[in-house]
Amino acid sequence: MSTIKIILLSVLMASAYFFASDMYAPSLPSMAKALQVSATTAQQTVTDFLIAFSLIQIFIGPLSERFGRRYIALLSSILFFIGAIFCLLSYNLNMLIIGRILQGFAAGSLFLLARVIMQDSFDKEKLTSLLTWTGILFMTLPALTPTLGGFLEHYYGWKGSFFFMVLQSILIFILLVFFLKETNLNKNMDAHKPKKIFNDYKQIIKNFTFLTYTLFAVISVSGILVFYLMGSFIAIQTFHISPKIYGLSSLILISSSISGRFFTLNFLKKKFSEYYCFL
Repeated sequence: MSTIKIILLSVLMASAYFFASDMYAPSLPSMAKALQVSATTAQQTVTDFLIAFSLIQIFIGPLSERFGRRYIALLSSILFFIGAIFCLLSYNLNMLIIGRILQGFAAGSLFLLARVIMQDSFDKEKLTSLLTWTGILFMTLPALTPTLGGFLEHYYGWKGSFFFMVLQSILIFILLVFFLKETNLNKNMDAHKPKKIFNDYKQIIKNFTFLTYTLFAVISVSGILVFYLMGSFIAIQTFHISPKIYGLSSLILISSSISGRFFTLNFLKKKFSEYYCFL
């Protein structure tokens, strides 16, 4: 596959997470009202999605090592479609939560595979260069998805975002079928065995440097998630800001994040240590 094709497919796969996690944030108040649940209960649909998103990645890496990236990616896109359909047709909270969990499993798989496919396809030096720019795209999407979600909420109600995700899942599946080639050419027949998985993750957990960087990433992302979870209720219900305007407000937040990324990259190029960048 060409470099452009790999990048576009990877971004498309990763977009499942950004759209599923952020796009319906402006719809949380109206969704809570329609389902007759509290704000806290409505926010639980985001939490359940993120838990599923995180847990599935523990297993998807080993499974893709055993069965191949393409096979797992196609199954994940189908699961994303099923989850979106559940959410679109939901008439109570339980059905919506089931859909969100399915979406979380699918989005977690696609997000991980997007990175792994790039890792399979490029050497370390080129991968580092490409990840710098795809990282900027990944930071831009969280700004666009709530903005789009705000407009969908305004014109079509809280299910508008899930209808969009149904169409998105179909697009992902079609493009993967026709354009994604298998990148794992040396499958590991033992990768999916529990003992192998346990030993691999045991080594990761012992890596203090990895845990430190992960902690910083979790803290930074948590701030954005809190904004999306709480901000919609505060802005729309307390200050009576329209969902469209609330969605647009995310552009300010993400613009700051992108600026920070460029600032950090500039410092690293000047050979400042990671310690000073964190400060």
